[in-house]
Amino acid sequence: MGITPNNRMLELMRPEDRPKGRAGMTAAEGHERLVRTLERQEQRTLASWLSLRESDGILVYDWSATHRRTTNRKGFPDFRIYRGPYALLGEMKVEDGRLSPDQIELLNKFSRAGTTVQIWNSAAIAIEQIRDWLTHG
Repeated sequence: MGITPNNRMLELMRPEDRPKGRAGMTAAEGHERLVRTLERQEQRTLASWLSLRESDGILVYDWSATHRRTTNRKGFPDFRIYRGPYALLGEMKVEDGRLSPDQIELLNKFSRAGTTVQIWNSAAIAIEQIRDWLTHG
């Protein structure tokens, strides 16, 4: 039976000296990992809902899944939703997720250009706002 390092010990250790896996994560790193996992789950839920709407011919969408490397421009929103000549851009940020400087800059540019931009913290909120956008433009 080994000694389990506490959070303060892990913070003081160099990353390469820490135990492998979750045991070597600080509380902050563990929380960040949890938030990323929750965000991916919310994105998958939203993508499933959008796929059904796309199958019904209501809209077309594109999604930059965060679990793999993207070739999109840095800061580009997670979701692009199209209906007729209109576009809705959406960024999923759960819990205390913060927009990066690149995301802020690009979302501001889109807003100034007249494109609808939304930031969602759950799939349920995204679906509600997308439904509203679809009916009210």
